[in-house]
Amino acid sequence: MKNKNQKKTLWNLKKLREEAGIKQYKMAEMLGYAPLSSYYCKKEKGMFEFRLNEMIKIKEILSEALGRELTLEEIFCE
Repeated sequence: MKNKNQKKTLWNLKKLREEAGIKQYKMAEMLGYAPLSSYYCKKEKGMFEFRLNEMIKIKEILSEALGRELTLEEIFCE
């Protein structure tokens, strides 16, 4: 079961991804996963943890899409 902080972290990521107009399948593709794979979806739901290199790539993708520099803390921390 996800703890309260993990739920908030995942909510931040999902909210920013949606704000950027990026669907889960597209984010998966941008990270190098098969777009129809459920691997990214499972990570975003907290079933698997993100690796540091994935978090950095997500930060870069979201920063570019939103036109502002995000920090890892804004995306992955409370």
